[in-house]
Amino acid sequence: MLSAGTISSYAELTELGHVTTARISQITNMLSVAPGIQEAILYLPRTLQGHDSIHLRQLQPIAMTLEWRKQPRQSMPLESCRDELRNLIATSLLKIDAAVR
Repeated sequence: MLSAGTISSYAELTELGHVTTARISQITNMLSVAPGIQEAILYLPRTLQGHDSIHLRQLQPIAMTLEWRKQPRQSMPLESCRDELRNLIATSLLKIDAAVR
């Protein structure tokens, strides 16, 4: 939305999405995660029972490593985090999209 010019700033995005600037930062930081890790997360099997074993707070340090080759893919317990991240991203994007319309 920013690159398309639909909104002019992250501050406007926080207002439209009814989220804090900290939450927008957390979400946008996920763009720094290497594409291979993003893909691995998105294509994990659905967690059918219990809680996901990986959380956003565990991914933030990985996102802070800007050089993708240095991001520790093999050390991440990715097997059950896909749904949590999908839901977080989808919920945030839906809120923002509804506010823009």
